[in-house]
Amino acid sequence: MPAWETGTPEGAEESWKLVRFIRHLPALTAEKLTAMEKLNPKSAAELARDREIDEFLKGSGTATPRKGGHVHK
Repeated sequence: MPAWETGTPEGAEESWKLVRFIRHLPALTAEKLTAMEKLNPKSAAELARDREIDEFLKGSGTATPRKGGHVHK
């Protein structure tokens, strides 16, 4: 894969790992896909939202209505 070549043995190994991963994609089960999605990096905004949800569910956070959202009374 010349476009990805780094000229090092490590670079070649990483390229072949990518090839094997891509070839494996059609065989992924729903369970494996879900497990992989949990490993994806999250943005700072996603991490903040997750913390806010966790705090709210623990009872230590405050519910803040979001634009376009609704509030139950």
